[in-house]
Amino acid sequence: MITSGVFYYLFQTIHPSEILQVFRDIDSAYLLGFLLLSLSGSYFRARRYQLTLIPTGHPPELLPLFLITLVRNFTSDLLPARLGTTAYIYLVRTHAGMSYATATASFALSFLFDLLVLAPLLLLITTMEYHSLAETGTGVLILGTVVSLICFVLLLTLDRALILISKVFALLRIVPDSLLEFGRKVSDEVRLARACGIYYRLFFLSLLVRLCKYGSLYLFLVGILVPLGYSPLEIPVFKSILGILSAETAASLPISGIAGFGAYEGAWTFAFHLMGFPLELSKLTAISHHLFTQFYGYSLGALALLILALPYRKILFFLTTPFRTLLTVFVLLTLIALFHLFGDAASPAVKERPNSVILSSENITSFSDKIIFDSRRGATFGIYSVQSGKIRKVIDAKKWHEIYPDVSSDGTLLVYSRSRSLSRHAPAEIWLLNLLTGEKNKIVSEGTFPTFGSSNDSIYYELNRSKVMLYSLSTGQNTEIFPSTNTTFHGAQIVKPRVSPNGRFLSFTSDTPTPWHAWRVDLSTDGATKIARGCEPAWYPDLKSAWIKKEGLKAGSGIMVYNPMSKKSSILLDNGPPLGHEYFPTISQDGRYLLYSAAPYNEHDHLSASYQLFIYDFQSGENKQLTSDKYTNRWPKLAPFIEK
Repeated sequence: MITSGVFYYLFQTIHPSEILQVFRDIDSAYLLGFLLLSLSGSYFRARRYQLTLIPTGHPPELLPLFLITLVRNFTSDLLPARLGTTAYIYLVRTHAGMSYATATASFALSFLFDLLVLAPLLLLITTMEYHSLAETGTGVLILGTVVSLICFVLLLTLDRALILISKVFALLRIVPDSLLEFGRKVSDEVRLARACGIYYRLFFLSLLVRLCKYGSLYLFLVGILVPLGYSPLEIPVFKSILGILSAETAASLPISGIAGFGAYEGAWTFAFHLMGFPLELSKLTAISHHLFTQFYGYSLGALALLILALPYRKILFFLTTPFRTLLTVFVLLTLIALFHLFGDAASPAVKERPNSVILSSENITSFSDKIIFDSRRGATFGIYSVQSGKIRKVIDAKKWHEIYPDVSSDGTLLVYSRSRSLSRHAPAEIWLLNLLTGEKNKIVSEGTFPTFGSSNDSIYYELNRSKVMLYSLSTGQNTEIFPSTNTTFHGAQIVKPRVSPNGRFLSFTSDTPTPWHAWRVDLSTDGATKIARGCEPAWYPDLKSAWIKKEGLKAGSGIMVYNPMSKKSSILLDNGPPLGHEYFPTISQDGRYLLYSAAPYNEHDHLSASYQLFIYDFQSGENKQLTSDKYTNRWPKLAPFIEK
């Protein structure tokens, strides 16, 4: 029930395609770091197991123990409270030839040392982040210290405690004699291990296991967040590890579901949102991080289990030591090459572009008014204008994407979104630029796709792909206008919202009932009308809607017009090749012009395709191409000509 409830909450706003996109965008360098640290952690864990088996006089080879460790990692999450880790006892008995008592003692010692090393780790975290953990810092430190003290006492007295428990059970006669004998054998194995003086080495190896584990999980988190626009310096190491540790602890509780799903994601989302990450991003990283690491662990474990089932000892017997070394190096280099190829294939290709921001007038059809648009003319998107036959830069900062521009009705103000990544869930801000003075200010810390209302005081924007917000320039207040009380769209994606000129109606794109449909809503009654399967609806002054249809048209898409009176749509514009893939429509304030972009039939990507700007005159029927270059030019808006 808990798992179902958590996943219902998370997937209200997270679509599976977004998780797949996260996997495609993972930074390959951090992914490789994750893999190396993760495998190193498994090596140190296997080495620790081998050390606990030294008192037997015949410890198993490291290779079978390493494979057993990978299988143990695989089974650890299959049952609540990490009960799957006990598979180690059976595997050591069947594949390493140890007795069950020896395997159980080895398991118990490793488990206690795993808990014991939490104290220094928590001490380090709380020391480095004490100022930001507020009241919880002391609690975390006390909890870790208490757990470690208990484990320390148990390690010193475990053999005697087992004998005492056996005697009590023998007096009460509640367990069979065979189990009591097994307990005495485990006690003997623990006492022998302590007498061998291996505890200090076990502690050191346990510390390495923990450092590799949480270090690898942190690197994988960074690999997810860097493509979303975060700098590694903005992802605090110790607070992130504390958040990961919280999720791991929740997944270890008896209430967690299979593979820890549910409890892990819930604790992760809460912890990382508390750390200051946006809620939707916390949800997305919780699901994608856990899903990938579980798949990775299951894959390695299944492969190790398969190898254990094969006669690998006979094969290795015939391999000389130098050949083993060469084979190991070859396998590692192959893995590294594959992961680099994976990273290159996962990253979308971006066309190389020169740094020029001004084109000659012969490439642009002259137009009297000013057109504002976003364009990728370098490594990032920026805001540009077409005026007097030239393209000029309005704002294009390095390392930032300035996108989705809109201009106030008097032409003096420009509002736009700014982010460091073009990923759907990358953090985005909304900025306001005074076109007369050049002054710019951040007005909304979290939001995207801003548009002016009929009043220049009102700016509507999209929040977390699930809400439409209203920002007032005069008061600085943010107000949710949709879905608010409309339960039909709770949990649905609501993107590219625009409010009608009279302020009564809202249009947007949604994945309700399926991706993607254009909708319009009467804000006075909350009544919603599905326009059609399509996207990016835009308003006419008379409340008709222009929208994009992607099926059954000449070059992949076309622009339709929806009449609310007849509730029917008809083709507004559907050009064929070479530039017939129309997108990003906007109707001018006076209703005379349709502005849009169009790309070749085989180029549809909104972030890299060669979209060119067009303007269609409803009065004359003339369709003008405004740009002719290789850049990605989008979201054109018509603005009155003003002088600075």
